[in-house]
Amino acid sequence: MKFEKLADDLMHNMEAMKNGSPADGIGRFRKGSLFLLHIICHCKNHKNISPKEISEAMGTSSARTASLLSKLESKGLIERQMDAVDRRRIQVQITKEGKKKIQNMHHQMKQEVARVLEKMGENDAQEFVRLQGDFVRYLNESGKFTGKKMGI
Repeated sequence: MKFEKLADDLMHNMEAMKNGSPADGIGRFRKGSLFLLHIICHCKNHKNISPKEISEAMGTSSARTASLLSKLESKGLIERQMDAVDRRRIQVQITKEGKKKIQNMHHQMKQEVARVLEKMGENDAQEFVRLQGDFVRYLNESGKFTGKKMGI
């Protein structure tokens, strides 16, 4: 079997999910304010997270994170507060309105993905999800497909 040809086909399929396709929304989600809101909503202590931790989780610069935080704060979706222990640190938490926004977005995405999986049929959908899980696990185990290791 020619695995390099399969790799080309897979990378082509992944590229087709960009550039204005309906799947492009998932990619844009991972870069924007909704993803940041998702990170805050699901942070480790379910309460507060620092802008530095957000930047690291998103893989973005502190300037980009600050810009996104300002946007979310102006919409009333997050709040920034001084850390009670170290007044130099800022802690970010999601508001009730922010939680509601994330829940709605998650529900919409889940419905759309379920619709596509239903079109695939039960067996193909189950196999697709299983194989995708295997692919991600193997990719993570290889540890080679990261920006730092690729010189990016």
